[in-house]
Amino acid sequence: MRYIFKNIKYTLVLFIAFVSTAYLLSEITKIFQKKQIAGLVYKESTISNFVMTGVGEENFILKGKKIIDKKDTIKMFEIYFRYRLIGMPVEISSKYADVLMKKKIVNLKDSLFIKLGSVDIYTDKLTIYMDKKIAKNNDKVLIKSSDKMITTGRNLLIDIKTNTLQLENVKTIIRGS
Repeated sequence: MRYIFKNIKYTLVLFIAFVSTAYLLSEITKIFQKKQIAGLVYKESTISNFVMTGVGEENFILKGKKIIDKKDTIKMFEIYFRYRLIGMPVEISSKYADVLMKKKIVNLKDSLFIKLGSVDIYTDKLTIYMDKKIAKNNDKVLIKSSDKMITTGRNLLIDIKTNTLQLENVKTIIRGS
């Protein structure tokens, strides 16, 4: 009986030692995993074929082929944006857009089309300063304000606060009916 009792004590001590070692190794592994996770650096995330909507005061819809979030910069491809500005629908589409989050700047590039009510604006680039509520460029601009009136110029400036549009080196053609 003593022999069995000694074996049980020995077995019990071995079992407790084994469980304690397993628990200790488990805790050490958790510490290493936390350090590895803390060392991870966010680089970018990508979403394909996206649709974003806003409801309430800021009714809008934003669609695109791809969006790449690089933390401080968001790159968008083949975008279409629609919202309402002072009761007038506004549509913007372009092949590329870069959003600089800290500076609150949106750069639209390539095949840029803006529809402000009955006015269509075509240009290659446009920079929108969200804090100042202005949009501008230094490129050629084509504006169609009806089937009969076409305006061309350079250095577009749109003041969103005052709802005004300025253009330099303006040439307007009005066709008769």
